[in-house]
Amino acid sequence: MKAMTVRQQRQLQRTVHLLAGVLLLGYVYAPAPSRVQELVRFLMFPLLVATGVAMWQAPRIRRLRKSAGSGGKPAPSAVALAGRQPEQHPPRAASMR
Repeated sequence: MKAMTVRQQRQLQRTVHLLAGVLLLGYVYAPAPSRVQELVRFLMFPLLVATGVAMWQAPRIRRLRKSAGSGGKPAPSAVALAGRQPEQHPPRAASMR
């Protein structure tokens, strides 16, 4: 099974988000049987929130997944900085008031 590309994932999230939004609008503006109300309350609304947050935070989630998949190895920039000595700054002069 091939992994989804970022574009395919974003398109799927948008589609699910829009469908859940349309169902939520129908729930708000049209009377519905209790079964449909339960479906919207306990499935569609949480799905709408989850897809919205996933689209909003997608870059951060991708970075976290990538760093978790690297086996806890530090990022290359952290490795490069680890070998450097911290810069020594001259002592600050006392300010005159």
